[in-house]
Amino acid sequence: MPGLRDVLQSESLRVDVGQELFFVGLFIQHAGEDAMLPVARFGNISRMPREPITVERRDGTRESLLVYLAECRSWGGHSGSPAFWVFPAVRVVMANVQGAPTPVPISDRMEVVGLLGLVSGHFDIEESAETTGDILLGKITTPINAGMAFITPAEEIRALIMRDDVVDERQERAAAIAASGTGSTGARFDSVPPPGASK
Repeated sequence: MPGLRDVLQSESLRVDVGQELFFVGLFIQHAGEDAMLPVARFGNISRMPREPITVERRDGTRESLLVYLAECRSWGGHSGSPAFWVFPAVRVVMANVQGAPTPVPISDRMEVVGLLGLVSGHFDIEESAETTGDILLGKITTPINAGMAFITPAEEIRALIMRDDVVDERQERAAAIAASGTGSTGARFDSVPPPGASK
């Protein structure tokens, strides 16, 4: 009978189109007055990261990124929010039932939650707008939210933070903090060895 470990190691336990996801961030129109009050937003995976998409940055530069596309009624302001996928699963547990001479198998519904990645942006659709009054010439367009977000996969984030130059930068900061004698809490990234130690 499959237990929890079997469910977690099952080949069927994989990210796929249509699966539910949620991400947590701040609703900037009302982030909270006495404290930061995060909100959860929900959606579904629309496309797997099979080929790069071109994304335009605010400075006008473009970059090709391998990302998930997600239908999540997204809106600007949630970039950087961790996105989690939800996998519905069933495990079978053996339970003692009154009157039964031996334990009996009982289905136990569960959900496996994993880090999908980070919300990195959303898509707008340029829509023509009608003009009224004295403004009759020219063309006005306005961005309409497409409801489609793109999510940088978790493995790409790990690859970035473990890149040699990023590790070196963390080591330099750790060494500077240690040398100054301030700000040390005893906590550090696993990838940052003590100053003077080899990688």
